Amino acid sequence: MRAQQEHRDRHAGRRPGISGEPGNFKVKIRQNPRYVDLDKCNACGDCTEACPVSLPSEFDRRMGTRKAIFRPYPQAIPNVFGISKAAGRAPCKASCPAGVNAQGYVALVGAGKFAEAYELIRERCPLPAACGRVCQHPCQDQCNRAELDEAVNVRDLKRFAADYIHANPSCTRPPSRRRRNSRPRWPLWAAVRRV
Repeated sequence: MRAQQEHRDRHAGRRPGISGEPGNFKVKIRQNPRYVDLDKCNACGDCTEACPVSLPSEFDRRMGTRKAIFRPYPQAIPNVFGISKAAGRAPCKASCPAGVNAQGYVALVGAGKFAEAYELIRERCPLPAACGRVCQHPCQDQCNRAELDEAVNVRDLKRFAADYIHANPSCTRPPSRRRRNSRPRWPLWAAVRRV
């Protein structure tokens, strides 16, 4: 019975999110989250130049590329940007015992932003050079890139970023002082001394 009603609605030009009569419609609209503060975005486009992640453009029927932070189309109203995020957590980040944002620093290393990659690693991992050598890299076992060709060598990229910063100390910013009551940069279990 329901299938017959949907078939009649489809042929009558009705859509599941639209109800009512001509001149008096009710429409259900689904809005995806933007992850951008509408009050602070002035649509200057600086964020797209800084974004290291490229994706297929839906506006160009996937024939071109766009950045992960984008404006859906040039005449979009409101004239603000949004960020495309996949649902859930990345499998590499979910499998990392320290919770390091592997896809973030891999993209930064790929863009040549080694100091930013190092700072991103240090947010969750206090010793990136050591972890880049001794980590058992469970993130590589969960890497989706393995379905295409081979997994991204995340551990060696972490090691490279740390070694680059140690060889070029002028590239790093001085460490900022943390505010009181802020979250620790690494998991609490890493600070527990075992007897």
